[in-house]
Amino acid sequence: MTTSPVLDEAYVQMLERIQARRMNDRPEAKTEWMQFAGWAKDDPVYDEAVRLGEAWRAGVNQKSIEDLPRQDAHP
Repeated sequence: MTTSPVLDEAYVQMLERIQARRMNDRPEAKTEWMQFAGWAKDDPVYDEAVRLGEAWRAGVNQKSIEDLPRQDAHP
C-alpha cells in the first residue's frame, strides 16, 4: 500500500506539532512550589508578621462573634 506524499507530509507535520507541544509541557512546573518551600524558615520578621496576623484575626473573630444577635444569651 502506498500513500501520497501530501498525506505523508501532513502526518509528519502533525507529529512534529504534537512533539513540540509535549516538549513545551513542563512537568517540572508542577513542582515549582517546592523551590519556595521553607523560604521564611527562621526569619524573625516573618514570624512576627504571622504572630501579628493571628492576633488581629483573633480580635476580629471575637468582635464578630460578640456582634451576632443571640437569642440564647443570658442577661
